[in-house]
Amino acid sequence: MNDIFVFSMLPWASKLLHRSHMLSKYFAKNGMNVYHVEKVNSFNPLKLGRYELDRGQVSVLKIYGLPYFKGVSKWVFRANDRFINSALKAFLENENILKASAVLSTPHWSFSAGRVENFKNGIFYDISDDYIAFAGNAKWKRLLSEYEKHAVEISVKVFATALPLLGKTGGKGILIENGVDLDSFETAEKIEFETEGKVIGFIGGLYSWIDYELVLKVAKANKGDLIVLVGPTDSKDEMDRLSSLENVLYLGPVDKNEIQDYYASFDIGIIPFLPESEYPRLKTVNSNKVYQYLYFGYPVVSTRFKQVEKLRDTILVSDSHEQFLANIEVAKKEAGECGVDLESISW
Repeated sequence: MNDIFVFSMLPWASKLLHRSHMLSKYFAKNGMNVYHVEKVNSFNPLKLGRYELDRGQVSVLKIYGLPYFKGVSKWVFRANDRFINSALKAFLENENILKASAVLSTPHWSFSAGRVENFKNGIFYDISDDYIAFAGNAKWKRLLSEYEKHAVEISVKVFATALPLLGKTGGKGILIENGVDLDSFETAEKIEFETEGKVIGFIGGLYSWIDYELVLKVAKANKGDLIVLVGPTDSKDEMDRLSSLENVLYLGPVDKNEIQDYYASFDIGIIPFLPESEYPRLKTVNSNKVYQYLYFGYPVVSTRFKQVEKLRDTILVSDSHEQFLANIEVAKKEAGECGVDLESISW
């Protein structure tokens, strides 16, 4: 059996669903022996550089290291490289794994994994976001740039979820967009929300890319409908303002093993992102929610960003708040028809 190590962005037990989870499930489904590798933050010197293994259909390899502290110290990155590399070598030796593949889901893993000789079947870097754009300070950006450059150098191929990200791949790039987890979505059970109107919903991170003023306008313009918001947030004031409205239900983050039930329960899916001019990172986004909404066949109303432009025959794309509100009225009158072959973009 082929051994493959998926170096993750989020823990396997995280409520949030990330592409690295999907990759691990897909590889296991196709008969591979999968290790989902995650870093566990610790300050205990007796744990740093050690590992724990939870065996399963997808085995979870937990390696103890220091928090990255948002890139304020190069020393922390270098120390984690040593801790992770040491734990990987010990694990591979103990399990007698001589030949394996590795998929890096973030740049952070590149030096620790790149110095392991056992990844003879190849290292592959999977770029699902512009991680450098995430960095909040110049030192952090420089460190991530160094690590991402190295990730590309050591990779046989580099996978990218969006066309603009292919520019980071050094000529090694292959476009592999996100998709739907059909195994989970086929078993979805609809939740009956208490409303006599439509259920207008959003699932995803409620962070700085959300146009909160637009969501507020949607709620106020559709008082007979229920606005359901699902996902983590760091915008407490904005969410408190929205939650004060009688027709807004904020549920917070939902476990990734139950999320399909919430997708199945909407009448209209919305994507209220800021314009790309205000949030340029949207140019590199390939959002799973686009396909997950479409899977259930209801209308989808979105602001304009690069990913949805090619789906404008299927999605009601809006260039202004006024058009977004008008498109919701259109969506209320029509049944959604998915114009995308979801089988071709499923895991």
